[in-house]
Amino acid sequence: MMSANQVSVIVIGGVGQMGRHVCRLLARFESVARVDVADIAQDKAALLASELGPKGNAVVLDATDVDALRDAFADIDFVVNALGPFNHFALPILTTAIEAGVDYIDVCDDWEATVDLLALDGRARERGVRAIIGLGMSPGLTNLLAKRAAEELDEVDRMVTGWPVAGTRVEHEDQYDVGRSATAAAEHLILQCSGKIRVFAGGDRAEVTPLQKVEIDYPGIGAKDARSLGHPEPITLPMTFRGIDESLNVMTGPTWVFDRLAEITRRYEAGEIDLREAASLASGMSRPADAPREPRDNMPTAWAQVTGTTNGERRVVSAHLSAWPPHFMGGATGYPAAVGVDLLARGASVAPGVVAPEQAFDPTEFFAALGDHVENGPVRDYVVVVSVPA
Repeated sequence: MMSANQVSVIVIGGVGQMGRHVCRLLARFESVARVDVADIAQDKAALLASELGPKGNAVVLDATDVDALRDAFADIDFVVNALGPFNHFALPILTTAIEAGVDYIDVCDDWEATVDLLALDGRARERGVRAIIGLGMSPGLTNLLAKRAAEELDEVDRMVTGWPVAGTRVEHEDQYDVGRSATAAAEHLILQCSGKIRVFAGGDRAEVTPLQKVEIDYPGIGAKDARSLGHPEPITLPMTFRGIDESLNVMTGPTWVFDRLAEITRRYEAGEIDLREAASLASGMSRPADAPREPRDNMPTAWAQVTGTTNGERRVVSAHLSAWPPHFMGGATGYPAAVGVDLLARGASVAPGVVAPEQAFDPTEFFAALGDHVENGPVRDYVVVVSVPA
């Protein structure tokens, strides 16, 4: 353990496209004394640890080895899990963190894993462990944007969170990415576009087919065709906003992207290709020559739209950010998790248990902290909120 005003943090998957940005931002915080870059790739972990300077420490770790996880958590204050796919890795890592009595944050974006992690709430409370799950871009920023939008309403009945296909762009770094297979983000996309997904409809949980059309009318942008996909937001938001009727997560983008995704997931579900092959195909998608050109998708990189009433009037409130962390999806996903650690280390009051971002943080306070790390920042008016009649 470190002194009262400094903490030690281990980042699982620390060399990955999200994890390395968690590590880099953590090393900049005065509240953080040590950053353990934990990865199975020894040379890459050592390289990133050296980049972090005196706070960096490389840890060679096989996340499937529970005994190794226990050893790695022995003198740690915080575990940050950035290792996907979370359907495979999240449950044993959080279980081990709870057993070790160590606080935990992840960027889990798989809805099935979210259900499993929430089931550990009672055990985390018993052990006095604070576990915040899904503190990335989506989920994470989207949840907090939904909470901020809901503050404009007396009653809420519908919550939609979303992001554009263009928002999934990652920043490749040869020294860390060369030699690695298709990204976990691409595998996640395939899993969340296949089978059945859980949404909240008619005031209850529902299992539906993904990639269904949803029309979004966004202020200043206009009508957009979106597609539904599996994500944690429809799992956790109804837990905080009791009595809502509908919650779903969507993605916007060109029609050809969704057509191609539908074909790839069809082949994956039929057993013609495995998950890695499907992810590789999704990562390498390009616009077919015969696909009509469509207007550029100018939706915000992440957003939330909440419908309800205020003063007896039906309103739709939309919320998005005015600027973004650097490094594309890596920064937009990794920075929120790092900011969460810093806030907790500096005394943010979060009760023990397994909670989602909207249960853990005040959105105004969180976005003020995150705004300090925006490219060309700091940004003070970070959230754009627009309310219009329904």
